[in-house]
Amino acid sequence: MPDIKASGRAALIAGAAVLASLYAAGPVMAASGAALEETCASEAAKRLKVGRDQVTTLPGEVYQGQTIVTGQTPPSGDDVTSFQCRFSGKGALAKFRAYPPAGGGPAAPAEAAPGAIMDQSVPKAARKTCLKAVAKVTNIKQVAITAMIFSEANSEVTIGVGPQKAPWRCLVSNTGVVQETMSLADEGAL
Repeated sequence: MPDIKASGRAALIAGAAVLASLYAAGPVMAASGAALEETCASEAAKRLKVGRDQVTTLPGEVYQGQTIVTGQTPPSGDDVTSFQCRFSGKGALAKFRAYPPAGGGPAAPAEAAPGAIMDQSVPKAARKTCLKAVAKVTNIKQVAITAMIFSEANSEVTIGVGPQKAPWRCLVSNTGVVQETMSLADEGAL
């Protein structure tokens, strides 16, 4: 007959080892996430030319093998500049993108523009449909794509409208059906 005390003790030791390994993994993952958030915040402060204390970020989210950290400057108020950092699976900063204030405040400095994501996997049909939809809504024919992010559900296409390139967001299915168009700037400025 098996020794019940010995097998119970072995199970208890094994359970404790599993709990210890889970507890040990927790802080490592949190430190990794915190490091990515800090890297993103520092990059935003540098590119947007603000103090680090004027930048706040949200916890990163994993999407298609990348970690995406979003944030804003200033930390509160109506006229904020939002930004997004994309990190590779290895934790390297792959892309930085800033969005000008929706309330019509000062736009993000031009230094943020080179980091715009131009995801070429957004289908051409989706791009064309967004350009047409935004031109129709704004009644301005001078439109150009300034950023694109592919998603299996709905891709996001950012379009500059008019000579000032006022930013508009277009959510579109990958078959070319527009789900939403929305101004990212003060519409009175168009």
